[in-house]
Amino acid sequence: MKNTASFATLAAKRLLDMQEQRGKEQEAPNQKEQIQNNNNSIELPEAIKNLNTGSDEWIEKKAKRYKRLIQEGYLNDLLELAKLAPKMATEAHPSHWFAACASVKEWERTKNFLRKLRMLYSLAAQVMTRIGSNMAERMQKFVYKQIWLKRSVERHAAAAQELEHSKPNQSRAKLFAWLCRQEGREQVRA
Repeated sequence: MKNTASFATLAAKRLLDMQEQRGKEQEAPNQKEQIQNNNNSIELPEAIKNLNTGSDEWIEKKAKRYKRLIQEGYLNDLLELAKLAPKMATEAHPSHWFAACASVKEWERTKNFLRKLRMLYSLAAQVMTRIGSNMAERMQKFVYKQIWLKRSVERHAAAAQELEHSKPNQSRAKLFAWLCRQEGREQVRA
């Protein structure tokens, strides 16, 4: 008697599992439709719309790609790329650079680039607070370049901050620049 009761329990449980599975399979097409509807309801920001150029068919395809990336949570990355496009484009059309960066083929590489760029900005901010945040734009570009060249900018900024600058024409920024150039000369000699 125990065997028939446990068999009936197992059969009922199996029936419920099959019904749940069938319900999930029927929900899957509905979810796909919802995703497509959500993708169509996403509005592209103006900065991205301005970079979406080409034929109507091409604009529509790229817009779908950008909407999918936004849906996956990459809106900030796309906006950052849109802001960088005029500076980074080697040709006259920043839209080409933006489209290449947001392409399926290059997206992983682009995410790595953005991650490194954010690290550069945070490190540059630390260095600039140590040597003085009121520096000229040329000096800010110099700091970015030294970080890309993998110089010991944190160490040089700390040294420039700690040393006394009492003589005329001395400053933290000048000492920092001199230390970075010296490190560059040492690397060339080695």
